[in-house]
Amino acid sequence: MALSGDFIAFVVLASAIVFGVLTFLGSGVIVHRVVALALSFLGMAGLFVLLGAELIAGIQVLVYAGAVSIVIVFALMLTPSHTHKPRTPTWRALAALVGCGAFGGIIWAVLLERTTNGTPTDALEFAVRDVGVLLFGRYALALEIVSVLLTVALIGAIVIGQKQKGGAQ
Repeated sequence: MALSGDFIAFVVLASAIVFGVLTFLGSGVIVHRVVALALSFLGMAGLFVLLGAELIAGIQVLVYAGAVSIVIVFALMLTPSHTHKPRTPTWRALAALVGCGAFGGIIWAVLLERTTNGTPTDALEFAVRDVGVLLFGRYALALEIVSVLLTVALIGAIVIGQKQKGGAQ
């Protein structure tokens, strides 16, 4: 079997995703967790590029790797640091068992699907232009309402963080 560029890229991106998730789960430092989460989001965006879904890859980078990571960093800066009791090893073992079971189930389902002779469903084809026309045409009001709601939520989080910082200390 010859190794194609797509296969090598898939292995590298999948390894980055798994490494990011394992680092996220194993790290005790929250900033390291944010960086690991962003790494796994970027790896997923790379997989979308390999699948030919460049629009979804761009959205993945902008929304998840960018915006979600920034929101987590803002939340870290605005909330007071409290020490909390670490999780017990039994909960970690249970979580690892559930995660391994879910992973095994997914692998089993993929292998089962590959052994059947059914034809894969055709992917919905659309152009980036069509998405833009819909977002800024038919759904423009909903898009603006969501943007205002997110801005108000961020301002509210800042105000609550400021009040707790000033009043508690």
